[in-house]
Amino acid sequence: MINTFLRKIVRGDIKGNLANSFRNRRAILFNQFLAKLKKHEIRILDVGGTDYYWNAINVDKSFSLNITLLNPEKVTNQLHGFCYLIGDGRNLSDLRAEDYDMIFSNSVIEHVGDFKEQKKFADEIQKFGILFFIQTPNYYFPFEPHFLFIGFQFFQIKLKAWLIRHFNLGWYQIEKD
Repeated sequence: MINTFLRKIVRGDIKGNLANSFRNRRAILFNQFLAKLKKHEIRILDVGGTDYYWNAINVDKSFSLNITLLNPEKVTNQLHGFCYLIGDGRNLSDLRAEDYDMIFSNSVIEHVGDFKEQKKFADEIQKFGILFFIQTPNYYFPFEPHFLFIGFQFFQIKLKAWLIRHFNLGWYQIEKD
């Protein structure tokens, strides 16, 4: 019951909830960032992004965004208006920086592996040599958004594993035999 309540707070498809209020605040910052480009048409490489995210945020409609979504696996339900590429944010060598005005990435860096792999991801984006807008969760934010558990990120790995095996936490459910 608590897990169901917490999911409603953080689900992206429910208007007015906590997750959307945070997302809308980031959208305001992003719109300010776009305005500094002083361009009407903006070509964005979104590393690890989804078309769902772009349809959910409130981007200023005065900008014409050409968005390329780069992900490690093929996206099956491709929507009109987006370009889809298969690739890895830790190696952008197959792409040309001059094809984009900026790189965008929302809450992806924590999913690319250990600290060494995260650094590789960040270095590769910086090496690309264009503007970037990267959002990453605050490790010290008290509420862990994946497991919907206060302070989960501070627990020892053994305790985390035990909790995951014994309880339905956030988006992770116990597999039933």
